[in-house]
Amino acid sequence: MFGMSTIGTALMVKEGGIDVQVVPITSYPNLGGDPEQIDVTTLQHRVRANVPGVQDMGSFAFEANYLPEYYERLKSLEDEEHEYALYFGGTGEGENFVPTGSDGIFRFKGTMSAHVTGNGVNEARGLSFSISVSSEISFDYAGASGISLDKTSIQLTAGSTSVITATTIPADATVTWTSLNSSVATVSSGTVTAVAAGTTKIIADIDVEGVTKMATCTVTVVGSAG
Repeated sequence: MFGMSTIGTALMVKEGGIDVQVVPITSYPNLGGDPEQIDVTTLQHRVRANVPGVQDMGSFAFEANYLPEYYERLKSLEDEEHEYALYFGGTGEGENFVPTGSDGIFRFKGTMSAHVTGNGVNEARGLSFSISVSSEISFDYAGASGISLDKTSIQLTAGSTSVITATTIPADATVTWTSLNSSVATVSSGTVTAVAAGTTKIIADIDVEGVTKMATCTVTVVGSAG
């Protein structure tokens, strides 16, 4: 292999202890910056001597297509420091894309600022957002590992059930199931039980060499069984 495509890149943010995709991105920045150079030249040097100082991380600039829900999502993350992660690698595509980080995960902390970009004729509406980085970048790599679900969304009536099947790499990985709102629906070993009207997400995650990989399914509960 001589290189890798940017296909399968996702920006994530840690919420409730797990990584959740921010919005689908169309570009991402260089991940790092050059350190400041400290001049240590003395009268005994013939050329200027420098040593590396503090690394200037600055801001990481990202771009995305505009949708109202994307804009609201970005604005909800503004003004507070969050832990972000850029995932390289995933399964599926489009709305069924599941980030796995199989080709690497770059983690950093920072504060976001977002705005709508100006465009002209025959151009898509866009979003631009930057993250002012406040930490060093850490790198995780768990190789070809990940998790995907056979359903990305389901609709149930209260009292009914549905089974979600997870496929994992490695195949013997232990799957942990969680409902973000158990008053709407609960989950046990992949079996979802609808409780009351509303919407929640079911999260399935695995831990591979200390790196958490996850997939989600949106559950909408309507009406009642009777």
